[in-house]
Amino acid sequence: ATEPLQRDRETLTFSAVTNPTLSSLERGERFEVTLNLLVNANAANDQSVANQALLTYQGAPESLPSDDPNTEALGDTTTFRIAYPEVTAFHTLRSTNGGAGGPIEPGSELEIGISVRNGGALVARELAVVETLDERLAVLEAESAQLGESSLSWTLDALPPGAEVVLVYRARVSEVADVDHDLQTSVHVSSADLRADVDVGFSTSLSGEP
Repeated sequence: ATEPLQRDRETLTFSAVTNPTLSSLERGERFEVTLNLLVNANAANDQSVANQALLTYQGAPESLPSDDPNTEALGDTTTFRIAYPEVTAFHTLRSTNGGAGGPIEPGSELEIGISVRNGGALVARELAVVETLDERLAVLEAESAQLGESSLSWTLDALPPGAEVVLVYRARVSEVADVDHDLQTSVHVSSADLRADVDVGFSTSLSGEP
């Protein structure tokens, strides 16, 4: 398909899969073409993508390739690298019965931390962090969290490269908790900036009698 470019001052902009045409270009006149590109969601992290334009005009012996001004070579492709924020998450646990390594019994009070870290080179924006709770846990305190029926949720405006946030909540194990099954929670981290959501489970055994 052939589609004329629309002129906006000194910039010509189009957003389509097309072969744009320009009716004329005066001597000394300059124009720019702006490409609005959407990276495929399945593109791999750290993948390189090459892009190059070819210019043809009436009377030209051959097409003229565009040039990457950031390199010394002439007529070479412009290459950019695909990158995503690399967000990870993990849990930490402390029991009032003996610190980080103490036994967890029915009635124990726990301090659970969720560490969310961005190990990538790009900022992760508008992160939603949702902790799904074991039904034997009763939340005592969770600063800045929204409490659901069986979950806690936080929203992080932005997580810069190399940054880490620790979200902490306190909970009590039910006095009549079944000690034959491990205590389990899981965290889900999502953002439009991430290639894939992050899901991390956590479990710990219960001991003792109610």
